[in-house]
Amino acid sequence: MMTLKEIIKPTKQTIGRQKMILDGYKKEIGRVVIGKKVVPVYIKGAEHNPPHVHVDLGKTSGLVEILTGEQYKGNLTLKQLEIVSDWVRRHRNMAKNEWNKANPWLRIDSSTKLICSLEYLIPILERRIKNVKRLLKSGSRIDLFKATCRLAGTINRVETIGG
Repeated sequence: MMTLKEIIKPTKQTIGRQKMILDGYKKEIGRVVIGKKVVPVYIKGAEHNPPHVHVDLGKTSGLVEILTGEQYKGNLTLKQLEIVSDWVRRHRNMAKNEWNKANPWLRIDSSTKLICSLEYLIPILERRIKNVKRLLKSGSRIDLFKATCRLAGTINRVETIGG
């Protein structure tokens, strides 16, 4: 049986075996206080991009990106997300190290931020462009203005990451 330290530098032949070993791996890397609850923040093995941490509050849960502090998936409220994002920003280096240990084939390096963020933002950008086109044909000016603002915000995020 391979230890986690032996898995950190994978070769193509061992990636499949490592994923099987790390499938089910779950490590608590910290805790946040949300309301009256102390909630664990954890990382799982055999995961997918973008690099993220998990938070589960029972009725609400979410995946928060390590590199940006934004919610990738889930239904955290804005207040919950603000608390978790703040924790991620303060503990980013430790979270990166834990992610690299648990997911060695998806290591975070200097180019990962650009690739992961663009993988995440491009589908959002495409949806928002479609929405603006639809509203140009048959929407109210207020809805069109809101949709255009959301599109501009997404474009700004892409420029910030790439620039």
